Parts: sequence; C-alpha cells; structure tokens
Amino acid sequence: MLLFWKKKLALLSVPKTRTTAIEAALAHKTSMIVSEPPELKHAPVYRYNRYNRLFRPMFEKACKAEIATFAMMREPISWLGS
Repeated sequence: MLLFWKKKLALLSVPKTRTTAIEAALAHKTSMIVSEPPELKHAPVYRYNRYNRLFRPMFEKACKAEIATFAMMREPISWLGS
C-alpha cells in the first residue's frame, strides 16, 4: 500500500499486478509505504477499510480532506489462466 500525502491518494497493492514494481518506482514520491505484514500490503478494499481506521483519521485530520483510494486490476482473461 502506498500513501501519498500531498495528492491525498492511497494505492492498494493487488497481487500479480506489478504493484511491487510501481512501489519501487514511486518510493521516493510516497509519504508512507506499507509493505509488511503482507495482510496490510495486499489488503483488499474490505480489509483496507477495516485497517484504515489506523490511517484515515490521521490523514483526514492533517489534510482536512478525504483520501482517494485506488487499486490496480488484473486483466480478467489472463487472471482465469493463472
């Protein structure tokens, strides 16, 4: 999971979508990288919302704005074959 303070964005890391490479490429631009434990790094939206009680209040209080959340998506046909 990558959190971008100034842009008010959270990128969820989805397995098999190259988000580890994106994490490495954008590491210098992020405010916070959650890479451990795997349950947090690869949190689906429902788990992100549950664990987000840790991050969202802190960010919303400091930013005075909501955090936009997005995630990568696997191409459906190739996903079926893996």
